[in-house]
Amino acid sequence: MKHFRPHLGRPVTDSDDLKRILELPRRPPFNLDSQEAQQLADIWTARLVRPGATLGGKPAKLRPVQAAALSELRALGGFVGAIGVGHGKELLCILAPMVLPDCKTAVLLIPSEARNQFYVHDWPRYSAAFKAPNLVRGRGGGLSNEPFYNDRPVLHVVTYG
Repeated sequence: MKHFRPHLGRPVTDSDDLKRILELPRRPPFNLDSQEAQQLADIWTARLVRPGATLGGKPAKLRPVQAAALSELRALGGFVGAIGVGHGKELLCILAPMVLPDCKTAVLLIPSEARNQFYVHDWPRYSAAFKAPNLVRGRGGGLSNEPFYNDRPVLHVVTYG
């Protein structure tokens, strides 16, 4: 078991970077249980889910937290969000290029130990249910064996580790 060790270095000093970060736009926390959140999820689901698609035997749909994140991303061109474990960050990262206006190319960085899980399980599952970008596999830049959509961005998946 790992034990938490507080940062022993110097505190962050006043700098242009710190000022830039502190000046990032902020919005009040989004009530994910609200009717507005559900309506937002319904709108993004209608735009991004393939007709009749299912996930885990249930109709495919986006969660309110995913819809809120996609809306912020589209409106602001990026966002920082504290999204919990198991709340759909991987799908959000796959769909992000689809909602950014004029996005032609995107990069998804994943840990090298997650590569097989992504290609064998996650990508086939998500791309079957959602209107996803065109996939480029790894450093070699090869397109996947899936259909290529001219109106969709290209997603490069790069591993690190």
